Amino acid sequence: MKSTSFISAQHRTKAAITAIVFALALVLPVVLRPSIASALPLTERKITIASSQAGRDDTIYTANFKPGTTGTVLGFVIEFCDNSPLIGQTCNAPAGLDTNEATITVATGWTVHANTDANTLIVTRGAGSYTAGVAETITLGTGAANNGIDNPNATGSYYARMLSYAVAADAQGYTDTAPGTYTDYGGVALSTANQLTVTAQVQEQLTFCVGTINGAAPADCSGLTGTAVNIGVVNSGAPSVSPVAVVNGGNNVNGAAMVSTNASFGVVVTYYAEQATSGTNHLGSLRVAGATCNAGVVQTDSCFRSPSTQTAFDGASPNENFGVTISTIDTTSGTTTNLVRDTNYDGDGTAAQGFAWREDGSTDALASSAAGAQPENRVVDEEMLLLRFAARAAATTPTGVYTVTSTYIATSTF
Repeated sequence: MKSTSFISAQHRTKAAITAIVFALALVLPVVLRPSIASALPLTERKITIASSQAGRDDTIYTANFKPGTTGTVLGFVIEFCDNSPLIGQTCNAPAGLDTNEATITVATGWTVHANTDANTLIVTRGAGSYTAGVAETITLGTGAANNGIDNPNATGSYYARMLSYAVAADAQGYTDTAPGTYTDYGGVALSTANQLTVTAQVQEQLTFCVGTINGAAPADCSGLTGTAVNIGVVNSGAPSVSPVAVVNGGNNVNGAAMVSTNASFGVVVTYYAEQATSGTNHLGSLRVAGATCNAGVVQTDSCFRSPSTQTAFDGASPNENFGVTISTIDTTSGTTTNLVRDTNYDGDGTAAQGFAWREDGSTDALASSAAGAQPENRVVDEEMLLLRFAARAAATTPTGVYTVTSTYIATSTF
């Protein structure tokens, strides 16, 4: 009987111990993890960073998510770790990451709490709630000096833990291993990366061509050819103005000069009259080759009068004249309208508005973009000067074939 009583006592003791262990197994999950008993994950969660450059200061971080729970939310925590996104684990701060806790601002309505530190941002508010499944955004920083997150110093992955709180004080007491009673939670992964530096060189560029044309401007200099303008038979009445039809002795073309340049200080298009190598006086005028001309202005020698300033070629005066004007600057082939004609050459191609010619061999400006207020007003893209030549004879102008050769120059200032 003794032995029976001893065995029964043992059984009773084991049963009691088993009951205690079983009771503890039921109680322990509630005692050890009260903070997540009803917490739900934040879904569709992400943190967008304005720059992934390692060590970049004052980067704007934007947290987006959908709450799992509907209810009051007065606190929110975002903690940055380099080892784990899991709530409740020890968090190692990423080297170099700094929330700029003393100066950073967050989305409207939230206030940065004093317990915020270099890698843990704690924000609270006096009132507010979340609705399950409705997207929310919290923006960290503005990007201004000391108003954003300083990225980690090294390239690679790091993490953020996000937790919402119904009670502000619970958020304020947050630590990595004792997060307190939170409503919803979630982790995200982030990464810094190397930057790519792309180098390219844009060289100084000037494209300039001179030729003849009759019709629309070409797309570029490859379409501008020809070297001769013939203004046909010149009489003492109305002036002969290019283009002159073949039936009137001309070749039905105008002169043209097209220019493109990326010069920041603009371009100037100039010209000068080549000086005749034989004959005397007025060597750069429209003249008969080898002619002996008077030093003054007369109408009985074989050199045309060439006014150096814009002069009308109409009216009662019988004086002979020769000159050129830019009747238009054609910009249809390019993207700029920056060239401006010099006042001596801004005619419309009619005798009334006039022409000019510098015959002494010195250069004279036809047009320029150098006066543009900003660099974008000085660069030139496929702008074409339409050069129209005109001559008017006097009743006493000698017969002959009159010619003059001119050289055109485009000078860019970079």
